[in-house]
Amino acid sequence: MNTADEQNQIIEACRAHLSSQADRDDKAIEVLVLKRHSDSGLTVQQLPVPDKLWALYPPDTVLTALADAAVLLGTAATADTAAIALSYEGLAIAEDASPQADEAIRRHAAGGSIPLPSEIPGHIRQRFVSAIDRHCCHYLVSVDQPHEEGAAPAVGLAIADSEVSGRAAEALTTFAKAIWPHLAGGHGAAAAQDDL
Repeated sequence: MNTADEQNQIIEACRAHLSSQADRDDKAIEVLVLKRHSDSGLTVQQLPVPDKLWALYPPDTVLTALADAAVLLGTAATADTAAIALSYEGLAIAEDASPQADEAIRRHAAGGSIPLPSEIPGHIRQRFVSAIDRHCCHYLVSVDQPHEEGAAPAVGLAIADSEVSGRAAEALTTFAKAIWPHLAGGHGAAAAQDDL
């Protein structure tokens, strides 16, 4: 099982990657591999995925296809691979951002439909990294995009949990089970939501 120190290293590597990408609009979606370069650090490498795949298919479909290819080609993660991840962009709304945001949050909590976040005044553009490590622990890290020129992005969320759900988390689990066969036994999924 992984330690709290390993989990913190994965979260910090995800945060650092998101911070370095804060002003970039050219890579809306990336598949990342986090590799150990020393006892105290990880590097984040982008797995090359043709842009055409992202244009043609939803991210969870692309990840599932990559997992299938990993099985068919017999590829496996190297011994220094600590986690794999998906980096993507999204919009969030927060309480008190606007009366429309408050109403949308209330309706969502009651199970009702809401407008698209882009249509709600006060929405916040965010970048996310959803990751899974070789022990089937999921991570979700987000940063708010800077609103003003030169403003630093604000870290909004950083969790490590073995019970994360959502389409990205499920696709990452499929990918992880393909490259780390010891995970094929399966683990539960149900708490934090990502909504790719």
